[in-house]
Parts: sequence; C-alpha cells; structure tokens
Amino acid sequence: MRWAKQAWGVSYTYTNALDARGLQVEMTYPEFGPGPFELPVRYADALRAADNQIIFRETVKAVAHQHGVLASFVLKIYPDKVGNGAHLHFSLQRDGRSIVVEPGQPHQLTAEMRAFMARVLRHLPALMALTTPSTNSFKRIRPRF
Repeated sequence: MRWAKQAWGVSYTYTNALDARGLQVEMTYPEFGPGPFELPVRYADALRAADNQIIFRETVKAVAHQHGVLASFVLKIYPDKVGNGAHLHFSLQRDGRSIVVEPGQPHQLTAEMRAFMARVLRHLPALMALTTPSTNSFKRIRPRF
C-alpha cells in the first residue's frame, strides 16, 4: 500500500486497493485543509459511476480501518476550515467525439456546450437540493470555503 505524509499527520493513499477493485485512480493530490486528498477515478457511464462511488467509499473506509485511521466523507468537519465534497466531471460526446470545443479551436466552446452550461446554470438553484442536501454540506458554500 502506498502512503504519503503531510505536515498535519499521516494520510494513506488507496490507489492499490482501488485498482484491485477495478477503479482506475487517475491521480492523487492533497486538497485544501488538514488531511483531505482528492482521488479522481476514471470516468464511466452514469450507472457504473454510481456503483463506483459506493465501491470507492467502502474501499477507502476499509483500508483506513486496516491502518488504524478513520476515513471520513463528512463535508465540513472543522467550522473554520475548508470543507470537502464530491464533484462530477462531465464528458460530453456524440458518436465518440467530444462536443465540448470546436474542432481545431481548443479555446472555443461549441454552441451545444454553451447551451448545456446555460441549462445547468438555469437550474442551479434546484440542483442545490441534490448537491447540498444537508445543513453541514450547505456550510461549505460561502466565500473562501
């Protein structure tokens, strides 16, 4: 099992255990605040991604337990520090090709991508019910946190 030390204490990476369960960790790096790490895993279709989320959490908790530490997915542990949260990355494709940027123009979003983003922003207040479902998670949504 690979592990890394932070000034705050010892944090374990879980890449070997996640790889053994079929989740490809694309990178690992420390997040803001004491202790948290981000471990993005390889993309999957929506149903598989939902299953992967459960596999990810259960694997991380089990490995932490083996090392005598607690892995917490609590969104805001310390009131005066940055909180944690899960996020999604979208990969929009049609016929196996990205529809995010114009071909040959890597800094120009397609009209379809701009429309997608506009719809997400339009529905953002309602999406907050899904993305910040608890008082604890809502406490993360403020300046500098």
